[in-house]
Amino acid sequence: MYTIRKTFKFELAHRLNSAYSKCCLKWHGHSYKVEVFLQAKELNEDSMVMDFGELKNNIQHYIDQWDHSSLDGQLLGWNPTAETMAKKMYDYISNRTLVAERRVTVKKVRVHETETGYAEYEED
Repeated sequence: MYTIRKTFKFELAHRLNSAYSKCCLKWHGHSYKVEVFLQAKELNEDSMVMDFGELKNNIQHYIDQWDHSSLDGQLLGWNPTAETMAKKMYDYISNRTLVAERRVTVKKVRVHETETGYAEYEED
């Protein structure tokens, strides 16, 4: 099995619905780093899982929607934690044509909320 990883960065403010750390219930922001891991059993005609440029071109617009924006858990109806963001990104990328029409799968999505903490989502 071959695996590639592409990293994306963005700035985002959020307010959580609930959290152990009460400071997280107020508006605050993070410099996020997202890692997307793709896998394939076989390489394509270019001897790649997928060209990194193609991956970026097909996902960057989605990441850009999050950049310099704000997520209010009270309005969204879901708690905008790193865990839920990782799941939403995983689902989006998994349903993209560039993945769905090929023998490439999303292994996992990792969302770094801070330098020392991240959450990731992957299917069983």
